[in-house]
Amino acid sequence: MIKLRVAADYSAFPIVPESDAARRLRIPEDLPLSAGLIADLLAWAAVHDRARADRWNFEWTESEMRERDWIEQGRTLAALVQNELGDGYEVIYPYG
Repeated sequence: MIKLRVAADYSAFPIVPESDAARRLRIPEDLPLSAGLIADLLAWAAVHDRARADRWNFEWTESEMRERDWIEQGRTLAALVQNELGDGYEVIYPYG
């Protein structure tokens, strides 16, 4: 089973390997994800980077997007990732 986590990290693609099998992948290049979903994941991660402008202070800037809305959007994206990857992959979403 290839285990992946959908999570934002500053300036990184928001899919992180969680298993040894996943660590051998080039992400996102080796994943069978649509270009549209990759673009949506990048846009979602960019909101995180703008809303948490200070890397060391994790306060959320609500003017960018409500944090709860961002979390829900991420949950939806994680489900879409799981759907596109299908069997053989487990997608984890760690936020709320």
